Amino acid sequence: METYLKLFAKDDIPLAQRRAMLAEERSVLDSVMIEAKDMQRGLTKSDTDKLHEYFQSIRDIETRLGSRVLAIDAGDHAVIRLAWCTGAAQGFIAAAAERGVDAFVSGEVSEPTFHLAREMGIHYIAAGHHATERYGVQALATEIASRFGIRQQFIDIPNPV
Repeated sequence: METYLKLFAKDDIPLAQRRAMLAEERSVLDSVMIEAKDMQRGLTKSDTDKLHEYFQSIRDIETRLGSRVLAIDAGDHAVIRLAWCTGAAQGFIAAAAERGVDAFVSGEVSEPTFHLAREMGIHYIAAGHHATERYGVQALATEIASRFGIRQQFIDIPNPV
């Protein structure tokens, strides 16, 4: 890991600090926030507020899902219409864009998804395969239990993927 950090990480964050962040299992957002502080010095109050609002929305998603998220920013447009498809649904990003959504949330991300999101101008949030699927499974189990008069119990086994 140390070699990777030396080769690919930004030089202005000391190696010891990067190691400490990894040890604390901080999210990508935590790392970005450090860099954003420097950038904010040159922004207007309005732009600073907008940036803070964006970061807070990512933190809210992480908190609600109990998972770290990766957000791919595809421009400065607001999110009015959002599409959500659980699990490994990154392949549906083009269909979401064709339907005029501003952002697409799924569980996983792949290399092509990063580029497609930017090219199509659609924000993409990878919120974790497990984190995005567990609510659908619970809803399905509740519906089946209701229809067939059976008991069900959801057992959530934490999974970082």
